[in-house]
Amino acid sequence: DTAGILLIKKGGQFESIGGTDDLPHELDELQHALSEGPCIDAALDEVLVRTDDFRLETRWPAYSAAVQKLGVLS
Repeated sequence: DTAGILLIKKGGQFESIGGTDDLPHELDELQHALSEGPCIDAALDEVLVRTDDFRLETRWPAYSAAVQKLGVLS
């Protein structure tokens, strides 16, 4: 398991901090590059976001496909 914090500053600048390893930073970079993902939705819409299985996730199609290649499923 891994964890990190994504800050989205005014102007849309991303800052990935406090990762327990490199994976959270990698996932944040993907969200920034693809302009979609759970942390973006949570930060911008101030909602709790959860997915049980990225193989079945439809909210972020490009991000879901990319993280599966990294072995991330939820």
